[in-house]
Amino acid sequence: MPATTPKFLLPYPVDSDKLRELPTILYDQALAIESTLKGFDFNGQDKDGLASRVTSLERTASDLQLSSPRTASYSRNVSISLTAGAHTAIASLTPSQQSTDVLTYANNLFRFEYDCVANISVEARSGERFSSYNSDPRYFVELLLNLPTTSGITNAGEIGRTSFLYENYVTGGFSRYFSAGDTLLPDVMAGMSGRTLTSYIVNFSIQRIIND
Repeated sequence: MPATTPKFLLPYPVDSDKLRELPTILYDQALAIESTLKGFDFNGQDKDGLASRVTSLERTASDLQLSSPRTASYSRNVSISLTAGAHTAIASLTPSQQSTDVLTYANNLFRFEYDCVANISVEARSGERFSSYNSDPRYFVELLLNLPTTSGITNAGEIGRTSFLYENYVTGGFSRYFSAGDTLLPDVMAGMSGRTLTSYIVNFSIQRIIND
């Protein structure tokens, strides 16, 4: 009797089959092939919901791609002079890695293009570290949310602060939800004049929120 293939069970003749049975074997083989092909070519009919399942999978894959974490990194290596009692915007950052589909940068402000959750890390360096411990030279790096302008900066909208006490290097991390259109300004608040910020790096890891 004919054998069958292991996956689709298509019959085929073997040496022990009689010659007069060959037409029947080939006929059964043709029917089996046609039955198998119907699962792929259904003449516009949604065979067992195949098309809708494929569409659903494509939509899921698209959503996963949209919501996958994006990374971005910006830096500045030109010194910024600090003024006592004043906020100094971290201006003219240069991107080393961009994700403009979710985050844009213009006029010293970062703007989130979609609802998202962002993890933000900052790294800043100044000149020599202070040798004495007193409160006068205290200054810090901060992140300000939704400022109407970069002039006349105040602590309004502060969402994160990295203390910068006496040392010449500081790092910090912040994480929160942002709405589409939110802007972010990094700046420095200094407790004394005569200090400079020599370099600054800000890194983003952003996961877009997909709303139904």
